[in-house]
Amino acid sequence: MAVGGGAESKRMKIERQWSSSWSRLPEDIIFSIMNRLGYVGQLRFRAVCKSWRQANIRGIKSADTLPWKMAVDPRSCCFMTLLTIKKYTVDSKVLASKYGWVLFAKRENDEEEYPYMTNAPLFLYTPFTNRIIHLPNFILKLDDKATFSMPPDSPDCEIFVVRLDRDKKLLIRMCRPGETTWIKLAIFKFFDTEDSSEKYGPAHNVEYVDGVLYISFEQIAVVAYNPKLDDSKLYPYPCNEGKNIVYEYLLESDGNLLLYHDELDDLVFRLDRPQMKWIRIHNLDDRSLFLGTNSSLFIPMEQTSELVNTRHAVVCHCSMCTKISESFHLDVRHMEDYCWIQVPQMI
Repeated sequence: MAVGGGAESKRMKIERQWSSSWSRLPEDIIFSIMNRLGYVGQLRFRAVCKSWRQANIRGIKSADTLPWKMAVDPRSCCFMTLLTIKKYTVDSKVLASKYGWVLFAKRENDEEEYPYMTNAPLFLYTPFTNRIIHLPNFILKLDDKATFSMPPDSPDCEIFVVRLDRDKKLLIRMCRPGETTWIKLAIFKFFDTEDSSEKYGPAHNVEYVDGVLYISFEQIAVVAYNPKLDDSKLYPYPCNEGKNIVYEYLLESDGNLLLYHDELDDLVFRLDRPQMKWIRIHNLDDRSLFLGTNSSLFIPMEQTSELVNTRHAVVCHCSMCTKISESFHLDVRHMEDYCWIQVPQMI
């Protein structure tokens, strides 16, 4: 008995030493390992032990270089990457996607029969951790647009819903995760004359950049609203060779607001806020532009990548999308909502 106990004790001692040595990995080794993992793999790596979880990993990047693509219809939802495809059952409408999160509105009524989704339950979801954040119900109109200011798991995150009503008044409402009601931020009319107001259709796109909410319309201009100052400005669209162009996309990149037209793909503009004018951008600076109906983003690319300095619509036939579709015999053209989901980065 003594011999057996001694052998068992020795084996356990060796196992503890090995376990201890793994938990004492130098931070540069931990950094090197995590830098080679995708975002989900990084989360699992940090969950192994306390020392790995507490390691200083600021500035680390995920090995995931391409955004996830999501396609949704009233009965199913697909998340697509180059490596995997996940299918879920969902009965919700995509409102926005940023920072690895998607803002959904649960469908309560038949959209073709009802002009409103009465008291639609809104919620935020991230497929990387499967976390859900529920928001107060909202009487959502089909043309309403939405966005949020920062990652929803931050206490300072603000969710905005924008509407242009029948009287051509712009209505903006806001809430934060954990709150039970929506706050009415603004109701204002920004047109000079009734004639000019007829040129505006519903809000097309909305983006939040550096404390300012930007709303694009299918004609003429972008409206900028500062919630803290309760102040609004109007930025007319730039002209191309003397012609007015309908610009369809707003997106944030490195703290700048960019304006893009998907048919004239050489026209990208950056808003110079102090000068109140648009500055033409002539190249993508080794980035790839991914355009979606409610999410658009720039992704840095290696110069050797086939996607460097390229543009991709959310419903596209680029090599990435084609590879996914062919590998999984998937046809998402029948889906109603599409968006890109940006892969988060460790903080």
